[in-house]
Amino acid sequence: MSDLRDAFEWRIKELELRIMEDVVRRIKKAGKITSSADHQLNVYRTLGNSTYKIEQEIKKRLATEDPEIWRMYDEALEKQYIRDRDLYEQMNEEYVPWDERPGNRQIFESLVKQTQGELKNFTRSLGFAIKEGNKTVFKPLSVYYQKHLDNAILDITTGGFDYNTVLRRVVKEMTSSGIRVVDYASGHSNRIEVAARRAVMTGISQVTGNINEQNAQILGTNWFEVDWHAGARPSHREWQGKPYTYEQLISICGLHTVAGLCGANCYHTYYPFFPGISKRNYTDEWLAEQNRKEEQTTSYKGRDYTPYQATQRQRHMETAMRAQRDKIHLLKQGEAAADTIIDEQIKYQNQLYEYTKFSNVMGLKQQRERIYMDRKGRVLPYGNSVVKYQKIRYNKDGSIKTTDDWSRKDHVKIPAKYRQNAVVETIEEKSGVKYRNRTIYDQNGHMVKQIHSGHHGNPKIHNYGKNGEHVHIYEWEGGRIKKRYTREVREKERREHKYLWKKQS
Repeated sequence: MSDLRDAFEWRIKELELRIMEDVVRRIKKAGKITSSADHQLNVYRTLGNSTYKIEQEIKKRLATEDPEIWRMYDEALEKQYIRDRDLYEQMNEEYVPWDERPGNRQIFESLVKQTQGELKNFTRSLGFAIKEGNKTVFKPLSVYYQKHLDNAILDITTGGFDYNTVLRRVVKEMTSSGIRVVDYASGHSNRIEVAARRAVMTGISQVTGNINEQNAQILGTNWFEVDWHAGARPSHREWQGKPYTYEQLISICGLHTVAGLCGANCYHTYYPFFPGISKRNYTDEWLAEQNRKEEQTTSYKGRDYTPYQATQRQRHMETAMRAQRDKIHLLKQGEAAADTIIDEQIKYQNQLYEYTKFSNVMGLKQQRERIYMDRKGRVLPYGNSVVKYQKIRYNKDGSIKTTDDWSRKDHVKIPAKYRQNAVVETIEEKSGVKYRNRTIYDQNGHMVKQIHSGHHGNPKIHNYGKNGEHVHIYEWEGGRIKKRYTREVREKERREHKYLWKKQS
C-alpha cells in the first residue's frame, strides 16, 4: 500500500511542480524582452493573462480516472479478505468474501468514484497562500496569474527590479506556499498532496469500516477492537488498542469525526470482537507500558520531544526539504544567477544534515523517499562547494577552516547576511599596515563574530591584546542586528584562528 500511495502522491507532486514551472517559464520570457515600453506591455499581458493551457493540464491530471486509486482500494480489500477469513473460521461460520455479497461491489465502486470526484473538485479550488502584510491570504490560481504574476513581469519589463531579484522572489513565494486546496467554507487550505492523500485514505477507511461493520452484524456482535500503532497523536493514544461497543466507538473514539477514529490523517481501524471468546491483541498492562514509553522525551538542541512530537518534526523537515528542492529546480529552470542557486543548495545541504542528526538522536528511521518525491534526482553539485557550509569545520590542529578567502579582493564590503556557517577571510590595509580578519556566520547565515588581528590604525579605540587584536560580537533579533559589542580575543579563539596572527603583515 505504501508503494502505491507514494506513486499516487508523486503524480500529485508532479502536477504542483508543473504549475510552478509554468510561472517560471513566463517570467523567464519576460526577462528576455528588450523592446519598447508599449510592446513590452502587450507581451506582458500575453504572458500573464493566458491561463487556459495550465487549466487544461490540471483537469487532465486530476479529472481522469486514476488506476492507482483503484489499485490502492483493491489492495486494502485483499488484506481485509485474509483477516476476515480467519475471523469466520474462529466462529465456525461460512465465509463469503465481502465483494461477492449482494450490492457490495457497487458500494466499493461508488466510494472509489467518490474519491476521484473529490480530486476532480480540487480543480476549482487550487491556489497559493501568499503573505500580504502580517496576513496569509489564499489566492486562487486565476488571481495569482492575473495579479501577482503580472506584477512580477511588469517589474522586469519596466526595469523596476532586475530579473534575478524577481525570479528569486516569486520562486520563494510559490515554494513556501506550495499549490494548495482551499475549503472555501472554512477558509482553511492544505498542500495539494496532503489533501489528495487525505481524500484517498478517508475513502479506504470507509471501505474497511463498512466491511468490518457488516462482518460484525453477520456474526452477531456489537463489539469492536481498535488497533494500535506507535507514535499516535496524544488524543488517539487514550483509546487505541482497546475493545468498544459500536456506540462507544462514536462516543469515546469519535468515529468518522475529523479529529477522531478514521478521521483526517488517522491510520487506525477497528475489527469485530467477541467478549469472552476473542483474545485481545493488546492487554491493558501492555498498553500502559507503551503509553509510558510514549511519554518519555529525548532532548535535541535544548528541546524535549516525545515520540509523537519527534515524528511530527520529522514530517515538517521533510516538507521543508521538498519545498527547497522545488526552489532549486525552479531557479535552475529560470536560469537564475549561479550564486543564487548555490545559496539555496547550501540551505538544502544543511537541511539534509540536520534531518540526519535529528533522526539519529530520536532513533527514527529516515524516510528519504518522502524528500525525493519529485523524482528529480540529485539537486546538489558534486565536490566541496556546498558541503563546506554544512557546519563550522576544523583542521587537525584545532584551527577553524576558511570557507571563503576574499583576501585578494579589493574594497570588500562584509555582508551582515551571507551563507550558513561561512568563515570569510579578508585583508584590510590601514596606514600602510595590512590586517588579516575573519567573519563568522551562524547556521542562519547571520554574521555573529568578527576576529580582527589588529587595531585598524586606531590603537586608542581598540586598546586590546598585544597588537590591538579584538573581537566584535553581533546579537540578532527578528532578522536584524540588535546589539554589537567589542571584547578581547579569548584563548580558545587564539587557537581557532591562530593563522591570523602568523599571517599579519
